[in-house]
Amino acid sequence: MNELLHSPFSGLTTPWHLGGIAVVLLIGYSLRTLRWLTLSGAVAACLLGTWVVYHKGIVWLGPLAFFLASGSILNKLARSSATDKKDGKPRDAIQVICNGLPYGVCAGPWPFTQGLLTELGMVVSMAVATSDTWSSAIGAAMRGPTWDIVRWVRVPPGLSGGISLAGTTAGAVGALALVCMAYFCDHGTEGWSLLVLVQLLQVAAFGVLGMGLDSLLGALFQARYRDAFGRLGDAGITLVSGRRWMTNDLVNLLSITIATAIAMAWRANAFT
Repeated sequence: MNELLHSPFSGLTTPWHLGGIAVVLLIGYSLRTLRWLTLSGAVAACLLGTWVVYHKGIVWLGPLAFFLASGSILNKLARSSATDKKDGKPRDAIQVICNGLPYGVCAGPWPFTQGLLTELGMVVSMAVATSDTWSSAIGAAMRGPTWDIVRWVRVPPGLSGGISLAGTTAGAVGALALVCMAYFCDHGTEGWSLLVLVQLLQVAAFGVLGMGLDSLLGALFQARYRDAFGRLGDAGITLVSGRRWMTNDLVNLLSITIATAIAMAWRANAFT
């Protein structure tokens, strides 16, 4: 993607680092005050944000903040969903880590995480997280027909492994919105063209791919339960399918990691 996702703010000096860390702490405090994050979630988000600012620069807080803010707002729409005990509640540390760990790994100082390749990985990882969150929240809120992606039977809206027209559309829009926002943080209003839009669509497609992987892994392996009223969900009393240890958070981490790795492999092969 040449210079498409390259950040001119990478490798900032100490004063810039300190300013960026101050912004991280302010964002973390604000998200906690708004009850979008639990205390543990706010701490995890601040640690992740500090890591990213120190190694990549303050501009790379943009995708992370966009995901946390947009996802938290939309999750309020899913409050009425009974499929997941965490629906509509503040994100905790486990959720922040499982959605943000690939982003942080790509931002790190490791020899294999330098340059445009891993900056692409950072954007794709957040595109997957955003796509899945938007899809789940809006799909649950709209409560339209939802189908198990593997068995193709009707399932409750918001259930992991289920897909709907509204949810899938929202996920695709979320992925593209995240990618465009990342490009805007880097380039501002300059450099936009039809070619750039095509490239952004290519990156967003990996976000949609990750959303699909999340549904696939959720349908095949994630634990599903029935509650005392016989309703199927990601939490409950009686395990009916999947593995108890395969939680929604773990499925999120796996789908983000796999989609990010595929995107990075694609770029490495495309430009060799």
